[in-house]
Amino acid sequence: MNIIIFGTGTIYKEQIDKVQDSIVTLADNSKYKIGTIIDGKEVISPNDIYRYSYDIIVVMARDKQDIENQLVELGIKKKYIWHWRKYFAYSKDIRVVKYKTKEAKKCDYKRKRVLIASTEMNFSGSVMVAMYAGEILLDAGFKVSVIAPYVEKEVADRFILKGIEVIEYSILRYTKYDELIDICDFDFLLANTFTMKSVVESVSGKKPVLWWIHEASDIYKSYIQEFGISKTKNYDKVIIKAVSNIAKNNFNKCYMDILKEIMPYGIPDINMQSHYDKKSNYVKFAVIGGLCENKSQEDVIEAFIKLQCYYGDLIKLYVVGNYSNLYGSHIVKKYKDNNGVKFMGALNRKQIFDIYKEVDVVICASKEDCLPVVMTEAMMYEKVIICSDGTGTAEVIRNGVDGFIFQKGNIKELFDICKYIIENKQDVKIIGKNGKKVFKKIFSMDSFKNRLLEALDEASNLVV
Repeated sequence: MNIIIFGTGTIYKEQIDKVQDSIVTLADNSKYKIGTIIDGKEVISPNDIYRYSYDIIVVMARDKQDIENQLVELGIKKKYIWHWRKYFAYSKDIRVVKYKTKEAKKCDYKRKRVLIASTEMNFSGSVMVAMYAGEILLDAGFKVSVIAPYVEKEVADRFILKGIEVIEYSILRYTKYDELIDICDFDFLLANTFTMKSVVESVSGKKPVLWWIHEASDIYKSYIQEFGISKTKNYDKVIIKAVSNIAKNNFNKCYMDILKEIMPYGIPDINMQSHYDKKSNYVKFAVIGGLCENKSQEDVIEAFIKLQCYYGDLIKLYVVGNYSNLYGSHIVKKYKDNNGVKFMGALNRKQIFDIYKEVDVVICASKEDCLPVVMTEAMMYEKVIICSDGTGTAEVIRNGVDGFIFQKGNIKELFDICKYIIENKQDVKIIGKNGKKVFKKIFSMDSFKNRLLEALDEASNLVV
């Protein structure tokens, strides 16, 4: 296939090495780039695209909708203008890969079949809680399958062990109802995350749909840039729930306050007690999650460096998460020589649980994080948690009682909280125990089961 790539900025730099088709030329709106040579290709003005022969134009820019409108005005049909995510989805062999369960545990499949439509299946929080939802549905007698555009084998294995079939379908976001039914017949759809919007719309009115919203606002911006959005879309045949008020408010900014109800997730209680060493003044902190600007790991590191001025080698910070992106690479390069900061990279679930056992305090400094699983898991382990006011966790804890809350971006306030914890290590043990009480009340599997099954019943009542 012969393609023209529109856009030569950050997305282009991150994605160009994945392109396997023949690049005819590059296009850009920047007057400073037009006429230059990038990667051996001339950058042309969009006005000159008509001079070239191509199959599609791949937009590698954040403002795809604006570029699409621009190109349509130049006489190019929409069907030839592809967002880069769609291009890579169709670049793969379009096939259905099914990871079958071994039927290790018998389930009563006389009840209905639930299909969970998920975003890319990695160890992200939304995927993990989808697995826990699947466990509940299996125990309730449903047959459960999950479908996603991309599946990591290690994650698929965890679902299969639970008895949940996994299906990989690279063009899930662009598929229609009849195609979906051919792949996996189902009676209910649990659309896990806002990015399953196109799947929701294709199934709505035909099968009961529960749409479970998790996302921060930047995901909406990204989605709208690719697909656009209609604020008048009718979802009266869909039950929509959000994991927190932050998630609810983000959705309602696009859809005029149609989402009313919260449905927090639940996770299994591993029931490991906190391990505070009464004879040691050593305090270990952790920040867990892929390094990115939104998670603000640099704020945590800067606060930690200030703490080192007071406590030196008595404190340690574990930074857990993939750092292969530009932000992560910058952070690691900047702070790698600090002996108190240990960059752990991406860890598997067992290794992350080992980190929980090792540390005293877990921090989430995100600018926006609708209901971070890392905070919930830390409460389960009775760890002292510190979260920014940009997290959904801040909605459910009492500051200084069940955990600590600081203003996002306020390094001084984060420093003060950490300093208080270090100097009152024994006294703050009660805060970890109070956090565990919050966990049991809101995030236990029993509480989640009641919320989830009730929501499915609501969805069933909308479609006869």
